[in-house]
Formats: sequence, structure tokens, C-alpha cells
Amino acid sequence: MDKLRNWIPILFLVALTSGCIDNDRTLVIEFMMPLEDDCSAVVQSGDDFVYLPFGVLDLAHPFFAGRPSYWMYPQVHNYMYPNANLDIKELESYKLSISQATVRFEWLKGKQEVLEDDPALSNLLALEQNIKNVTPIGVVMPAGSETGDPGQLVTMVEAIPPEVGQLLFLLNGHAQLDKLVLGVHTKIEGTTLGGRGVKSNDFVFPITFCSGCLSVEGFHYCVDPVSGATSSQVCMPGQDSPPPEDECP
Repeated sequence: MDKLRNWIPILFLVALTSGCIDNDRTLVIEFMMPLEDDCSAVVQSGDDFVYLPFGVLDLAHPFFAGRPSYWMYPQVHNYMYPNANLDIKELESYKLSISQATVRFEWLKGKQEVLEDDPALSNLLALEQNIKNVTPIGVVMPAGSETGDPGQLVTMVEAIPPEVGQLLFLLNGHAQLDKLVLGVHTKIEGTTLGGRGVKSNDFVFPITFCSGCLSVEGFHYCVDPVSGATSSQVCMPGQDSPPPEDECP
């Protein structure tokens, strides 16, 4: 019995140190990226970086046909560094195999003032009740370097799927639409190459709404005269940036 008592603290310590690494110091969502002019999202290093402080979603944009959606581009840092003990044949590179991002929703502003006072919008309160959206991600991100720099990755996450957007479309044209802010809680998950699960910090990205602020009259697709391929006038129609007012090239 005494031997069993001696083993209990050891077993408890093993339970704490094995399994999933879930804190905000190893895998960190640092900020949301704006898209480059060529519609790419490129890792930004150093202290001189540009980030997107909040998103804008145009509920009335004709591209959505009543089912608006929103995509975001988080820059993620891996603060785990290579760790090897060859004497005991132990090797853990701390590269991470990223598997998915999960988002959930919270009304950051306007919940009581706009939603709770209007029975027609009561369904929007349900967004906070265990509604989640999962974006599968298949990529291996690097570990931190020997110089102390973290491993870095930019990925793509569906913040508002069309099913949720269809519910949000109830707000289109609402007189107090500008008073609402939806918080998108985001966590990214993966596994070290040694088999340990990792979850990122809970990053909250605020999204505001409008009706027509990112649209132009006669919105249309541009058609390449050679290939016949179609493209919109902006990278992501209906979110963040208004289209140019000039015609197709």
C-alpha cells in the first residue's frame, strides 16, 4: 500500500504532462492578415507588420445572393523549438501537423440593444449557443528556429459559413445594423510529429456589418478576352474592401 502511495504523485504528474498541449504560449494566433494586391496572404515577420483589426461583411452584396460568408487569414506562430536527446534515442522536432480550425460566435456589441428588443431577430441569439464551424486544414508548419524566432504560418479559415450568413441576412437593411459586432472565437488545432495534440489560444476577431457599403451599382464579373475565365473585381467580394469603380481591364 505504501508503494502505491508513492506512485500516485508520479502518475498524477504524468497525467498533467502528457496528452494535449492546450495553452496560449505554444501555438498562437497572432493576428488576422489583410490580403495582398495579388490576393495572396504572405507571412509577415518582424515588428513592422500590417494586420486587419476587424472585418466588414456586406450582407446585401449581390455576390452572396442572400447567403453571405466571410473568410479570414490568421497568422499563426509555433513557439515550440526543436528538442532532441540522442542519448536516449528521443527526437521531437516540434513541427506541427495542423488539422483544423474551429470557430464559435459571440455578440460583442448590440445584443441587448438590437437583438433582444426585436422578436423577429431572436433566432440570431442562438448563434452563441453551441454553434460551431470547423475548417479542415492540412499542412505541416515549422518549429521555432535556433535563433529564437517562432515557426510561422498563414492559413485560411471560414469565419462565417453561408448557413450562418443566411441567418445573418435577417439583419439586412436594419436601422441599427451599425450597432452590431459579432465576435468570431477561433482556435487552431494540430499534432506534433511526436504525437501530442496542440490547441492555440482563443483568438476573438470582431466583424461588423453593412447593407451595400462594399457594393457598386452594376456589380459584375470580368471576363478574360483570351481564356474566357471570369473573375470578380476584388479578391473577396462583399468583405472588407469595396470594388474599384473602373471597368474591367
